[in-house]
Amino acid sequence: FGSKKTNIFFKIKSKFGEAKALKILQHTGPKIIYSTKDNEDSVSLSVKACRKINIDKKVKNIIFVSQNTKHKFPGNSSVLLSQIKNNSINKSFDINAGCTGFIDALEIANNLMGDTLIITSETYNKNIKLFNRSISTIFADAAAAFIFKKKDYKNLKFVSGINAKDYKNLMCDHNKDMFMNGAEVFQYVKNEVYPEFIKFLIENKKNVKAIFIHQGSKLVTDFFREKIKKYKINIPTNILSRGNTVSATIPILMYDYEKKNRIIGKDKIILCGFGVGLSYKICLMEMK
Repeated sequence: FGSKKTNIFFKIKSKFGEAKALKILQHTGPKIIYSTKDNEDSVSLSVKACRKINIDKKVKNIIFVSQNTKHKFPGNSSVLLSQIKNNSINKSFDINAGCTGFIDALEIANNLMGDTLIITSETYNKNIKLFNRSISTIFADAAAAFIFKKKDYKNLKFVSGINAKDYKNLMCDHNKDMFMNGAEVFQYVKNEVYPEFIKFLIENKKNVKAIFIHQGSKLVTDFFREKIKKYKINIPTNILSRGNTVSATIPILMYDYEKKNRIIGKDKIILCGFGVGLSYKICLMEMK
């Protein structure tokens, strides 16, 4: 995570009063937001993430997911490889993707030879110069490193969709603050993403141990958990402690879950990402 720590509750309380601040947090979630300092970026966060895992010689590919690149070119993957000094990786991809980015990377990795290092690293707060109660209270800067080992999975199934005509509801122009129409994005999730998700769940729910939903906001996670609770499947959330880390939310959520709940052979999990685009992607992962 970025090393700058901001008490969001204190900030919105000072601006809008305690009652309004509590009401805002009912929708957004986190009281503390972690962001990057000037000397931190999407690559420096990813270097720290890589130090926490063992990247062995079976890892032949790297996919770096980020919408905030360190340089205009080359891509973040080359810059990261120059710093971790890995000689086994000989194929690299950089994906400009938001909240579907981790699952996008999984789909690509599933069609590559060898294991793949997937990096999801986002620094949205560098795109927010002026405090905005809709976005400054949600987005956190963080990176996750995930090694996709093909031998560990029996089957992966993907479904996706995009409503490109409404992309301006969540966007950032060059040299401008990012913009999000939270109400319209939530309507997209409610009216377009959820129906496709529930259809996918009904078709694939047998032996599903857990469902990992993109941690968009407390409003979003509460919506999904309420709708899906009748299926009695574990739906973890960490929005209160982690914030919305864009493409990193799902791997970070999986990490938090794995610390207490081991995913083992023959278990199935479902991943669901949605947001920038406006787009969504859903994945079923079946363990061997």
